Amino acid sequence: LTTLVRRVNCYENDEIQNKTMGFISRSFRVFLLWWRNVEYAWFDGVALSEKPSRMAELLVSRMFKKRKKKLEKTHVEASQSLVNWYGYDFARWKKWKDSLKRGYKMKILVFGVGAIGSLMIHYLCEAGNDVTVVARSTYEELKRNGLVIRHHLQKKTTVDHPKVVQEADDAHYDIVFSVMQGQQQLALLPVLAGLDTDLLVLVGNNMETDRCEEALKDIHHIYAFQGSAGHREGGVAVIGRMPVTDLTVGGLKSAAPASDINKLRKVFGVKGYKITPVDNMYAFYMYHCAEVMPYCYLCYLLDCNLKRATKDQIQMIMDATKECFDYLKDCGIPAMPAGEDAYYDGGAKTTAMYLLYRVMSKTVLGKLMVSDHCENGIREMKYLDEKFEEYRTENPGKRMVVWDKMREWALPAFEIAESYAPDKTGNKDKKRHAWILVGAVLCSVFAGLCFYGYKKKND
Repeated sequence: LTTLVRRVNCYENDEIQNKTMGFISRSFRVFLLWWRNVEYAWFDGVALSEKPSRMAELLVSRMFKKRKKKLEKTHVEASQSLVNWYGYDFARWKKWKDSLKRGYKMKILVFGVGAIGSLMIHYLCEAGNDVTVVARSTYEELKRNGLVIRHHLQKKTTVDHPKVVQEADDAHYDIVFSVMQGQQQLALLPVLAGLDTDLLVLVGNNMETDRCEEALKDIHHIYAFQGSAGHREGGVAVIGRMPVTDLTVGGLKSAAPASDINKLRKVFGVKGYKITPVDNMYAFYMYHCAEVMPYCYLCYLLDCNLKRATKDQIQMIMDATKECFDYLKDCGIPAMPAGEDAYYDGGAKTTAMYLLYRVMSKTVLGKLMVSDHCENGIREMKYLDEKFEEYRTENPGKRMVVWDKMREWALPAFEIAESYAPDKTGNKDKKRHAWILVGAVLCSVFAGLCFYGYKKKND
């Protein structure tokens, strides 16, 4: 009802020849827009899909301009004549679209200003929403400098200035986003359960959804996962992301309501952000864990320096992931996103995935997407490992030989998770030893050549 009233208010100050029919027409268009997510619904009640409607709008806008010029030449009042000729919408189509865009502005509350949350806040601010951020340890920093993000791959820095608070208030919010690591999300559940909001979105890895469901049974909520990575460094969020950031959204074991998906698409109505609905977020979390954990196990073996990874070790990642996929399917959990298992079943997609892993390990992609998070988010990685092993214990199934072997590589790091720091000096020593060895070989070759030349000259 609030949305409908907001949309209708966009037209209250405009005049129309028949006020009664005008109100009915506006209400009908607004109803279509709200109920069926029809972006363009005209005065005659014809609702078109997005692509045909844009073509129709382009055609009629050209007719509009020609008609306006003709009317101006004959000194006829253009605006009222165009209303009679084309109808209310096309007579003022630009103002109509701008009014609707202002109507999409929503009041948003975000918990979490880490790498994932910072990027989400940036897009929400860019879309023109009224964004409030709950920050504790970074409160003073955000109040002073704003939200500073360095987009590493895009070679740019952005600064946003959302409203920053230390505690959530009692105000009503259209949407609340909780962007936390898995183990942190659970501690926040009592606070989230007491919020006044139309929609709560839990963003991030979540291996204890049963506890979330119990705590949030009285509040409408869905689950999501954002495809980006990074870390905070000196008051700046260093972000690794693709040209289009993807937010996977769904209910726990069913698809999210269409109204929620439409609402999220409107609130993130900017270029570069995509909403992808799935049918089962529980399955998505499990399969995501199956893909990311083997790579993380290798990271801890290599002291978070993936450039040292060999071809055989990358192949072990592929094998371990396939083992886990087979195990999950044996437990009755469908692959999610649908078709994800095709990347590990052999063929062109498997080769492409292997090459992607190889490229990631040797470039900055691996550092931003994997090793940085393994280093700075080891508590979350330990949490995911423990919860997945608990699930395996409760649901015995197919053996995972390669997975278990790789997991042993990470156990020493998990034991000292609170004080973990990768051995960067060891990496430098190995590089120095390698250069010394190369230098010794070159010196030996040079000495051999000199001796050979001296001997030949004496002969």
